[in-house]
Amino acid sequence: MKENFMEVRQVVDSLVKLKFLPVLKNQIKLQREFIDKSRNLLIQLQQASETDLSSDKTTYLENVLTVNKKIEKLITPYFELGNRTSLQESFPDFYIALEKFITESDKRVIEFQDPERFVKKQTDKLHIKIRKPVKKFFYKISNIPISISNLFRKLFRKPIKEKKVWKQFVLLKNLRQYHLYNNLSLKLIEITRKLFQLRSSTAKELWSVYESLDENINQKHYPSGDNNSLDKINELNIQQKISELLVRLNQFEESLINEIDNSFEPVFAAYEADYLTAGTIENPGWKLRKGVLKRKNKQISESASRVFNGWKNNFTSLGDDWEMNNELYQIRYNTLIQLDKYSSVFKSGIEKNLIPRSNELASFIKKLNTELDLSKNKNDLLNSYRETKSQINQELTNKLIPEITAIILDQNLTGIVAEFDNLIREEINNVKQKRVLVKTDEYDKEIKDSEINIFSPREILEYSTAPKFFSATGKLRTFINSQVQQIQNELAEIDHISDFNVESALNLLESENDTEKSKTIALEGLDRAVKKIVEIKNKFDNLSIIFDSELSSATSEFNSDLKSLTETEKIFNIKLTLAKAKAIKRSKHVREKIVQNIKNALPQLLSLAQKGLRKTSESYQKIRELIGLAPAAKVIASEVSDYLAETQLAIHRLPFVYQRLFEVKPLNDARFFFGREPELSKLNKALTNWQKEKFASTIIVGEKGSGSTSLINYFLANNADPYDIIRSSVLEPIPDLDSFFKLLSGILKVPKFNSIEEIIEYLNKLPAKKVIILENLQRLFLRKVDGFYVLKAFFEIISKTNKNIFWISTCTIYGWVYLDKTIHAFDYFGYVINLTKLDEDQITNLVSKRHRVSGYNIEYEADQSILKSKSFKKLTEEEKQPYLMKKYFIELNNFAQGNISLALIFWLRSAKEIVDDEIKIGSPPDLDYSFLANLSSDKIFTLSALLLHDGLHEEDHSEIFSVPLNKSRLLFLLLHDDGIIVKQNDLYIVNPLLFRQIVSLLKSKNIIH
Repeated sequence: MKENFMEVRQVVDSLVKLKFLPVLKNQIKLQREFIDKSRNLLIQLQQASETDLSSDKTTYLENVLTVNKKIEKLITPYFELGNRTSLQESFPDFYIALEKFITESDKRVIEFQDPERFVKKQTDKLHIKIRKPVKKFFYKISNIPISISNLFRKLFRKPIKEKKVWKQFVLLKNLRQYHLYNNLSLKLIEITRKLFQLRSSTAKELWSVYESLDENINQKHYPSGDNNSLDKINELNIQQKISELLVRLNQFEESLINEIDNSFEPVFAAYEADYLTAGTIENPGWKLRKGVLKRKNKQISESASRVFNGWKNNFTSLGDDWEMNNELYQIRYNTLIQLDKYSSVFKSGIEKNLIPRSNELASFIKKLNTELDLSKNKNDLLNSYRETKSQINQELTNKLIPEITAIILDQNLTGIVAEFDNLIREEINNVKQKRVLVKTDEYDKEIKDSEINIFSPREILEYSTAPKFFSATGKLRTFINSQVQQIQNELAEIDHISDFNVESALNLLESENDTEKSKTIALEGLDRAVKKIVEIKNKFDNLSIIFDSELSSATSEFNSDLKSLTETEKIFNIKLTLAKAKAIKRSKHVREKIVQNIKNALPQLLSLAQKGLRKTSESYQKIRELIGLAPAAKVIASEVSDYLAETQLAIHRLPFVYQRLFEVKPLNDARFFFGREPELSKLNKALTNWQKEKFASTIIVGEKGSGSTSLINYFLANNADPYDIIRSSVLEPIPDLDSFFKLLSGILKVPKFNSIEEIIEYLNKLPAKKVIILENLQRLFLRKVDGFYVLKAFFEIISKTNKNIFWISTCTIYGWVYLDKTIHAFDYFGYVINLTKLDEDQITNLVSKRHRVSGYNIEYEADQSILKSKSFKKLTEEEKQPYLMKKYFIELNNFAQGNISLALIFWLRSAKEIVDDEIKIGSPPDLDYSFLANLSSDKIFTLSALLLHDGLHEEDHSEIFSVPLNKSRLLFLLLHDDGIIVKQNDLYIVNPLLFRQIVSLLKSKNIIH
């Protein structure tokens, strides 16, 4: 039977038009709807981008953000193509119908070969051209019998037989499978590819419009020098662009039928040609065998899979790229919204709440100043001082300052930055964890699976962008916190500045009767308090400016980094860097473990090395001394001697208020008391146990100047009731019992005692319990034979009267160590309270607090070595003062080493001059104290005795060392002339400026411990 090619073509054509084409048109419809929906969003975004920022920045950004969220909802579902990776899955109805048509075809049909099958053609291949004559020859031979038979038939006038026609067996089903399924599918794949390419390109162009508008918005916030692109964006006609995209879709849709017809024409032509030649030498049947068709099907399936999967990857990548950019833009817009919001909150809190209260504070002090200035004579002034102190206490201390401090806390200025931080962290945490990434931004072809990179935008943000931002906001938080703390400290000291200066003026007036000088001190002190308030107001204003500036700068850089993440190449670079960083982190962990092991072993090795080096050095020095090669002993340099001698003169040149603030004496003013919580706790525990009639005599041990007397003052101020307090201090060494009895008689205000028993009996018969404080235990003995009688007598009195008397005593650390090792002094006290050294921060705060109460401003001066330093030259003017302050306090702490008195002396000696309420602080000169190491043994042991007893008379020295009095006098005279010792209350003591060096010297020689 002859195949009806027209009928077959109509069947297949109708299947394509009815079941394949509608699917394509539906895809075009979805694209058209997507573009059409984008039209309104683009117009809204353009209108928002053209809004004037000066009118309402927040509303403007919120409108833009709203549109971007709508865009996100539009693009997210659009690019979800599902898992369709084959023609059958994409066009199920068409392929079901097509497969049915082919399945229902005859498996094989028989056709008669046309004469053309025996004729050579120009288009035939060589082997066909060779075989066709042979075929024709055999065909003629096959018809010879019929030809001969026909000759006889003609003679006998019988009907002639038809010549034999060769048959051809057509594998119809396989032929249709090969052409109408396989080859047709290849054409359909090409048409589908063109549609995918159109969808991708139109979507990409649409995205570029969005990007242009976002760039316009970005330019408004962060304008660059080149505004050409901005002008170009503003001229963009969205309607025209949308129309162009829709026209392209319409044109493609209209061309689809022609495209299909043009694609199908060669398929059907090939089908017809193969049908006519099937089963002949021109077209043997092996081409249509099942194995061949199976391989062909597989090839087509793989080709379709590559196309569909490639475009699925394309759409997924394009969608993820677009979504991520949109997500980053949303973070940027929201960041700007929150920046505007929190800047407004921060500024409003300062302007509406803090500045007005600061003005109220300043007005009150100005009023006090005016009232005080009206006082004329001494009595009026005395009354005014007392009234002013009362008002300071009632209004400033108890009302105005606590109120403004509470308002500062309510503003939570540091918390505003923290809240801003948390919002940004939340934005970053909401970023999608996984997205795909490809090294292209054209999206005009299929994308292979191997080209797809999975990455985490959140991880990229947390690694590359967020740390810089949070580092900047962290520094801002730290700065605001330090400034707020500083402001609170300064506010808390306004009343102290006012009160202390008025109190200083009152003391001066009572002691020196100098009305004018006294009034000047008070008025200038109140003026400085007002100036401090003005400085506080300026700090509030500066806080607002810095907050806005630093947060805006951090946000700008953050948004710039976010924008850079829209560049594919940038993400790939960061991803590579991130991988390297992770590898480094792992190796760093291993390295840290190794380093830690080395660190654990290193101290022991260094200790052994230092010991060996020290012994070698000592041996070397002894050998040099023995053979006469040691250098001559150094003598004290004149600049050192002059510096030590001029200390008191330099201090007396400072203002009266400043001298009074830093006077090295025990504290009676609780506002300057600092720390000592553990020591106070032990004192309170001792008092409690004594009240329970337990043995609780207490000794406070500490380095001279470490604050033992101040500790007792503070303790008594809080625990004085209900006991009578008897208090005294041993001001000079007590050489014998008579002197000791005389001392106790004076303390207890009774006639002279003649024996220890009298003292014990008297104390035990007192009608009420008492607290007796006797300071400076180190002066109750002399380091000589039989030099402990007085001290042992005191210990006996303590032991036998402790139930009726709460004994508190003090002793220097070096005296105590000596006493404990010689007579076991520890056994005579229930509580030994060791004053720990204050740490560097405590000393720094202690000194700074005293300075702030003066009301003077401060400027740290750089010495020549610092001025020449390259690192110092690189600093800005704002950075230099904190740098110099840090360097200065390092020196102060190295000198004081936790000793309060030494810290105060160092500060006073550092004060250069005062100019316009500003004090200049510069480090004391770097003097050469090496001469101490070359002091004679007589001088060294004399210094150790002075340190042990905390001061000696010449007679005491003579007794201790069993030398003539003249020799002791000469020795003291030499040390005094060199400034190594000074005279205080008829006692010679170690010069406080050399205290630390002398202690180090004596420790190095193993004389003290």
